This record gives sequence, structure tokens and C-alpha cells, in this order.
Amino acid sequence: MSKHSNAGGMHQPVVHPSWPTTVRSRRKNGIIQGISNDVWLYKRVPLAPIRDAKTVEDALAAQRVLDNAFEACASLASVSGSKRGMNKGRYRQFHLISVVVPRFFQPPIGHPIHDYLVESHGDVVTQEKVVLFGVRLNNKFASRGFKEAIESVVDTMVSGGVPISDFEADYQKVNAALERAGLLDMRDRDFKLANGWWNFGRNPDIPFVPYRDHVRFFTDSRATRAAELMGFDKPELWDDIEGQRPLTFAAVGDFDLKYTSETQSWVRWAMALQDVGAPMISIRGLVEPPKITRSEVRGQIVQYRGDIRDRQSAGKLSKDELEQKLAELESIDQAYSAAGSAPPTLVDTSIVCAIPGQVADLEDISMNTVFSMNAMSDRQDVAWMESQLASPWRSNPNLEDLPSTTVAYSGVLSQSAVGDESGICMGFTQNDRQPVWLSPTAVADEDVPPIFLVAAGSGSGKTMMLLNMADQFSRMSVPNIIVDPKYGSDHTAAVIASGGQVISMDDLASSDGALDPLRFSVDNPQEQIDTAAATILQIRPWAEEPERYERELNSAISYGVRQRGAKCTGEALAYAYKDGKASKEMVMPIFQLKQDSSLFGSFFGIHPESAALGSYDGTTLLKLGKTRLTLPTNPNAHRNLNERIGVAVVKMMFVGAMMSLTNRDGVILQDESWLLTNTSPEAAEEAGRLCRSMRVLPVFFSQDITGAIRAGLGPHVSRVAIGHIRERNEAIAALQVARIEPTPDVVQRIMEKPMRGGSDGSQVVNWSSMASLRRRNSDGTSEIVRGSVFIITDLAGRSAPVEIRLSKEFLARASTNRQDIIAREQAGATSPA
Repeated sequence: MSKHSNAGGMHQPVVHPSWPTTVRSRRKNGIIQGISNDVWLYKRVPLAPIRDAKTVEDALAAQRVLDNAFEACASLASVSGSKRGMNKGRYRQFHLISVVVPRFFQPPIGHPIHDYLVESHGDVVTQEKVVLFGVRLNNKFASRGFKEAIESVVDTMVSGGVPISDFEADYQKVNAALERAGLLDMRDRDFKLANGWWNFGRNPDIPFVPYRDHVRFFTDSRATRAAELMGFDKPELWDDIEGQRPLTFAAVGDFDLKYTSETQSWVRWAMALQDVGAPMISIRGLVEPPKITRSEVRGQIVQYRGDIRDRQSAGKLSKDELEQKLAELESIDQAYSAAGSAPPTLVDTSIVCAIPGQVADLEDISMNTVFSMNAMSDRQDVAWMESQLASPWRSNPNLEDLPSTTVAYSGVLSQSAVGDESGICMGFTQNDRQPVWLSPTAVADEDVPPIFLVAAGSGSGKTMMLLNMADQFSRMSVPNIIVDPKYGSDHTAAVIASGGQVISMDDLASSDGALDPLRFSVDNPQEQIDTAAATILQIRPWAEEPERYERELNSAISYGVRQRGAKCTGEALAYAYKDGKASKEMVMPIFQLKQDSSLFGSFFGIHPESAALGSYDGTTLLKLGKTRLTLPTNPNAHRNLNERIGVAVVKMMFVGAMMSLTNRDGVILQDESWLLTNTSPEAAEEAGRLCRSMRVLPVFFSQDITGAIRAGLGPHVSRVAIGHIRERNEAIAALQVARIEPTPDVVQRIMEKPMRGGSDGSQVVNWSSMASLRRRNSDGTSEIVRGSVFIITDLAGRSAPVEIRLSKEFLARASTNRQDIIAREQAGATSPA
């Protein structure tokens, strides 16, 4: 096919085409003309998470596009009668090819922190995948006029090709049918990957050497020269040569699926090939309409029943074996009994795949699968050619007739991808190493609930995830506020190292209403008025029940704002009292509480010229500091005044952050959000109602998921990240919020401990755990061998396990691991002043 080296003991192709591949020409609309003048239409199959789908139904729904494509092909066959022999020549030929190409991670060109991401994650090998579905088009030569037919023949003789116009009518029909099935147009990038996958999607015209059991491709001219010097007949000496790629081509068949339901996970046989690194799977065949198969099956069943009864009568088959055989026939008969219920049949199906390396024993790869793999001795190069687009070559004698569902629901289109189109890089999907992006504006641009819930227990890595998110948002000049309402918690060092600012409630307690809702500029002043009134009503500074003053309080604050232009709550109430719009009994207890409680004063301002909480285009840490809050231990019990103030402080830290980010496309990173949702359930409703309209992304980090559900958080959540959780009920609750089916395997994985004890008392890394994994060294130190894993769901309804990737530079200055903290302190003590 291409630069074909002449090595001894190799199988030589019969001919050597002038083209580097079997593609003669390509049109932008997906039409490809092969070297044999066959014309094909190739469409792109949309990829979706199958292994990591939220539910079985989600996995089936994603794969129905292929099921629809095969049904479309079956309907395009112009058959008459019910005999296969009479109609087989009219069946549609199809070619399904899946290609996976490894690539070093590259962020999109023009990304705000492109260089930082390359430096941080440029060593990550991602997988670029494309799945194409091709149908050979029919030439409508017979229906053309005499003059047009003569012109077509002349053009063929002169150019060596065929006029594409001969296939226009069929193209329109096939293209429309495949588009209705859900297939997409093939892009330039898709074609390049499929037409040169052996050279990683680059130039397909490279030297190769076919051997009896594999093919060697040379992606570098220096590698070709080195192999030539060592001897093309000695490939066993080439292992250390860079720039050469050995691939073993194998035939896949002997499927042991019978008529298994597509809901069973083991029918996804293509994923087993992808798991061993198969860069290519090619499936070719003919699509037979169900009514033809139904007739063939019934005829075969009648004959087969007679055969097995004869064998049983002759004593060659036991009664149990007889019943088993008859039961199998019955299941087949039932599958094709009802009109419209049976799938099309893929006739004369050839499945060829490529396996990395020179594989001596294919049985090891197909062990514990529903298929077997057969060596293609002396046909390796022809197998490669069969896999190419619009190829006339066939290499596989092991042809099978398969229900189309065997291929449609095989998982061939599976790709674990999740996240937004752009934003910060949270990490990479575990299975297919796809970058996971989080956009600060995606929620505001769509009509979906705004909250992103990070559900994980202690030691899960959620704190490092929070700080990494803040660091990247800061680098992108996205204003973000970390709200940390937990006493004793302090992210100051990491925030300062990222160039952020730190504001403590110790500072705000001495301020004049820095968190006062009226100090912030928002589109709807009524939101400020309602928030200010609701906060005071929640604290209840009066001896009487707050309901007595509810209407008067709202009216008084509204009057001060709308009629007198008040800039803070105290000023609004002072105006209302002075103008006779508010009673002394209502106003005085509020001002008295301002004098008695500095915490209350942090969100109740008096002087209009005082400043509100400020944030800038970077990270702001709003922390509790040394201030101790009295919070209720029982959310349903009666609360005293100090508890009510404590609850109000936690709520106003969040509300103040939200209002300060209004219309700035900012992000709130609410740490320990269970303190907010458990004490102020209405905060979840407010976040859900306000954040999207204010263009603020709220990210809630919580370890109390059942409490969040009780607080009504679930309906306001559109995205979830589930990390390591020790308690089973909390793990199930997290899956419930994420709308992921809580199968035993998924629940167990969330709960897996990071270390396992050996029989000799040693501790070994548990790779099944989702917690960050550290290997202990003999000198007492430890090192990270894998980051934390979170199951992340996105706005598109996808989900996938994602390894959170933290740059070495970020870890060095932000890690909360005790060993890393000591190392930082020692480095600081020895650094020059």
C-alpha cells in the first residue's frame, strides 16, 4: 500500500496501489471514493459515556443511535420476497470503524491560562477518539438517460474514476436516513484520524513492514534506518528503537451472547478491546431486513429440530441436552416471531481489530470475554487494508451473522467524557483521559439549577479541590470568594500564595455593616430589601413574636430605600422612624442589638459611607477567624438569641459573597456548606433562585449529604462531584442527588479505603479507592501516586470518574498533608531573609 519494505518471511500483498490508503478522493459532505471506484458515505457517531452512564437506561439511550442506523440501512434495502439468496445482493454494505489516538494534553488555543495548563498537565496522555459509520452508495446508472450514461462511461475511462453525480440521488436518501438516526457529519479531523490512525492521525503515507503475525509501522525516518541496519528480518532486536510501532491484527468472532438482553453489562464486548488498548476496531458486513432473517430462521429451526430429535433417538443426545437445544431454538423463534420486534441481521460480518505490540497469545486477551480472537497469519497487511475507509479488501474468513444489537450495544461508541466546553481544568476522566472543564458561566447561560455540589467526606481531597479551583479561577481573572464558616479552619497561606486577599469576620465585626445586603449593587433592589428584613426576622431581637413586626419591618426598610435613598439597613430604619413610618417598639430593639453584638453589626450598617465587602478579580477568602459562633446542635430545637445570631452570620457570609459578585460572572466556593444548609435551609432556595440570575456560580462543599437533602438542596443542584465517603448512607444520598443508580459496585467504590492491610501486617495502596493515594517509602516519607477521584456529573446529564490533577507547583505551596506542611516550614526556615 505505502512504502512497503521487502523483508524476508513476510506476506506480500497481491498489488501495490498508487495511493497511500484505500481512499482515492474525499468530498466535504462525507462522500469517499475508494481505489476500486466504490463510493461511500461516512457519518460520525456521537460518543457518550457507556461504562460510566448514570443508569442502564442512559447507557442504552446513548447507543440507540447505532441501533437506529442499522434499522435505517435495513429499510433502504429494496427486497422482494423472503429468501436471502434472492435478496442478498440488494443489502446495504456498512463499515463501522472506531479509532483511538493517544495525544499529549493540549488546552485549546487562546485559553486564558494556556501556558500554565501545559506546564502543569502537558505530560498527561489523553485519548482522541472517533467512530465513523459508512454505507456504500448505489450507482443509479441504469436510471440515467442515454446521453448521460455515455458521458459517465467516457468520464470513467478518461479519469479512472466515476462521476460522483452518479451517486447523488442515493446520497440524498442515505444521508437523510442516517441523519434521522442521529448520526453527524464527518469533520476534517475525523477523516484524518480514521485515514491515518496507525501514524497517530498524521500523514498515513509511512513505511511499514508486514510480518506473519504483526505489522511494524515507522513513524520516524531515523527508526526506519535503524531497523534497516539491524536487519528487517530481525524485528526482535528493535524493541529499543523509538519511532516504530508494532501492531497485531486479529479477527474477532465466536460470540457467546446468544440472545442476551442488551441491558446486561457483558454484552459490551467492544469495551473489553478498548481496555487492552486496541487503537482500532473495524466492523464490516451487510444489513439484512428482519423479515428476511425471520424467514431464514424459521426454515433453519424446522430443519434443526428434526436433526436434534434424530440425534436424541439415536442415543447421541440426552434428554437434558435435548431440552436445552429446544429451549435455545425457542428463544430464537420468539426473538423473530413478532413483526417489527426483531432487529436487522448483520450478514457476513467481519470484525478486525488492532492490538498494540507483537502479541503471541491472543487467547490471553479474549479470556473471560464473550468473544474469541483469531490470529490472521500471513494476512496482517491485508487486515490493515480491510480496516481502511472505502476499502475493497477483505482478509477475514471468519464471517458471522449477528443481530445488529450485538454491535449497536457493544459499547463501541463509549467515551468517558464529562464537563463544560471551557473553563478551569479539574482533571481527567479515569477511563479515557479526557480533560474535564468547569465554566463559571455555563449555568447562567442555560436554564438549569445553579448549584454545583461537591459531596465528600474528610480525607477525600475536597479541600485541595477547592483551593485548586480558586487558584485557577484567580489566574483567569474570574472573581471568586471562598466562604469558610468553620472555626479553626484557615486557608490563608494557600490563598495568599495564589495572590488572593483574606477577610476575617474578626475584621468585619468591627466594621459598619460590611455584609449589609443594602450595600451591594444588584439589578432588583427588592431582593436586598427582602434579604435584610428576613435576616432581622430570623434573629428576632424583640420580646414578642416576629410575625407582629414582619409587615412593618419590610415596609420600613422599603420606604428608607425607595423614598429616602438609604444605602444600609440601619439608615433605612432610621429614616422610616424619623418620618413616622416605623414604630419605636419595632426599631429600638434592633438598634440596641447593634450595640450589644458586633457580629450583628457586621450585616447591619448605620453609616451610608461605610464600605461593603469587597472582592476583586482574583480570590477572596472570607473566613470566620477567631470568632466563635454559637450554632444549634438540633436544627428543630428552639434557638436562643446567640444561636440565631450565629445562624444569621453563616447565612450572611454566603449572601454577602453572592451579592458582591452580582453580574461579574464570579464563583462562590462555599466550604463546610453543611453549616449553611443545616442551619438555614432557605439558603439553598435563595441560591437556587438568585445565583443564576445574578450570574454567580455557587459551589457547595459538604460532607453531610443527608442533611443537604433534608434542607431541600437537591432540586437546586445541576452538577455533582462525589468523592470518597466512609458512611454508606451518605454515599447513597450523594448518588441520589446526582441521579446516579446506586449499584452495589458504585457504592462500594465510593467507600473503599485508600490502604489495604496485607496478611503480614503491611499496608498496601488500594487502587480501587477514590481517595488520594500515597505510597509510604522505606525512609518514612510518602509520595502521591494518584490524585483523588471524584464521580462528576455535568449539565448534559453525563457522569464519569475523574482524577483530580494538581500541579506540582500548586501542591508544593497548598498541600494540607502534614508531611508537605513540615517540608514547607523547613524550606521557609532555611530560605534567606
